[in-house]
Amino acid sequence: ATYFAFVGSIGWAIGVSLMGPVENALGPSGVFLTCLCVLLAFPLVLAFYREEELPRKDEPLRSYVMLTFMPRFRAERGFGFLLLGVFLSWLGLQWTSTARVKLYELLGYSKTLVGLTWAASSIISAFTVLAARRLVERLGGLRTLLISIACYTVVMPSLGLIWDPRAFVVLWLLPVWPFFNLGYVLSPAEFSREDYRGEAMGANEVAKNVGVLLGMLGGLVADLLGREVALVLSAIPFGLALAFAITCYYACKVRWRKAF
Repeated sequence: ATYFAFVGSIGWAIGVSLMGPVENALGPSGVFLTCLCVLLAFPLVLAFYREEELPRKDEPLRSYVMLTFMPRFRAERGFGFLLLGVFLSWLGLQWTSTARVKLYELLGYSKTLVGLTWAASSIISAFTVLAARRLVERLGGLRTLLISIACYTVVMPSLGLIWDPRAFVVLWLLPVWPFFNLGYVLSPAEFSREDYRGEAMGANEVAKNVGVLLGMLGGLVADLLGREVALVLSAIPFGLALAFAITCYYACKVRWRKAF
């Protein structure tokens, strides 16, 4: 998973670093056409990928589909708290999307500088998560997620209080995202057996998408109260997400003690 995150961050860095030069040379339409060409090339890469056959379910398809639409999960104790933490943390991330506009303003409306800043952030994140691979393996997905949410609880509201471009960029470059993403992806495995891991991963993805959808409330609050106020108020969803993540962690500790 760490190598997957590393490659993804490098790809993001290359893409955003080219955004400014391509826009200057070809205009906005050229940027979108370039993205389209890259996306069309992606299926060609997949054509050479051979996936191992997945294990088949022993239970009838009808019963499995019925379970999919029931609000019950074959997961360990604490999984509900994890879903709430994931939902609220992704809501918080989407809530703070207006910080990108502030970065654009503080960098003098330069698309090239914004692209290079995003590229630097991705490169730092890529090599940080690669260097910390063993630490992530030792901590596990849940604790990695918990620590990254705690970092976001401080970093994101701070973006609403800072107007110095250099200080803002320094905060922007902090490599929190790759650890959050890894923790989010790996956590469901700690609550499910391999046979039912797909259900846990699916529920986790639904919680994420609902949070992303409701994150538009951050834009509405920014329009009503101001962008900086909205960024500071992101401490609420992140703080609640942190509380649920801590509750989830202690529920896991109780389960681990009973197991041993």
